[in-house]
Amino acid sequence: MISIDQLTGIRAFVETAQAGSFTLASERLALSRSAVSKAVARLEVQLGVRLLHRSTRRLALTEDGRAFHRHCLRALATLAQGESELRQKQGAVAGTLRIEVPVLFGRQWIAPALLELAREHPALHLDIAFLNRFGDLAGGQVDLAVRIGALPDSPNLVARPLGVQRTVICAAPAYLAARGRPADPAELAAHDCLVEGRDSRWLLADAQGELQAFALGVRLTLRDAMALRDAAIAGFGLARLPRWLVAAQLADGTLEEVLPQQASAASALPIHVIWPHQGALAARQRVVVDHLLARFVPLAPWER
Repeated sequence: MISIDQLTGIRAFVETAQAGSFTLASERLALSRSAVSKAVARLEVQLGVRLLHRSTRRLALTEDGRAFHRHCLRALATLAQGESELRQKQGAVAGTLRIEVPVLFGRQWIAPALLELAREHPALHLDIAFLNRFGDLAGGQVDLAVRIGALPDSPNLVARPLGVQRTVICAAPAYLAARGRPADPAELAAHDCLVEGRDSRWLLADAQGELQAFALGVRLTLRDAMALRDAAIAGFGLARLPRWLVAAQLADGTLEEVLPQQASAASALPIHVIWPHQGALAARQRVVVDHLLARFVPLAPWER
């Protein structure tokens, strides 16, 4: 039988292992750093093993700590599921839901939708991480995630489509008035193009609909999509960007699309909401999934 003191130690240990420090764990648990450190130390005494390597610079899991951490994650997930089922029977949407979303797409489209939901359910605590490098959902550290791109073929994940990311080539009206509007991808070599990576070519459809890499006249390399959008708005040249990022500018005429058929035929990345396969969804997961599906399906808002 696990005592309350041991359960406190387990929660402190799991948060410390995930945060990598007692200080961050104490902030997440709303406890003092000393309380968290002592709770983990008591747990180590009770178990008779050292769970963490401690140094002045960092904390690291011992071999025993890694093994115990996996068991702790499963146990806490089971407790959370039990709590959720009880709340679900009572009709309550409550508790913490940990969500990972891509940085720019998450800020522009997912966060506003989730803030609406948080207003409707005051007892629902959303813990949203904006990341372009994603964690392991199967490890129990994330409850839901939004991902852009092909998903791994895994029996441990459940996915629902939210839409498709397509890219558009666009420029400011002033640039097009001064330099002309390209009618063929081959003309891009004579234009000022704004690129995010090292590529000096864009993969586009040719006149026969076949994909081909077309050379560009590279004007600026900006390794950030928002910076590319701003440069295009300022008239520096043609940029290739996700439609969801420039939907407002295309709608109000700040940017104009060129070569639409050639660009859209070459770019289509699926967007999904995904979660670990663990039986019935908790109420707080279900309400978020349903809300996102209602907002993005059958037609994503940036495509309307």
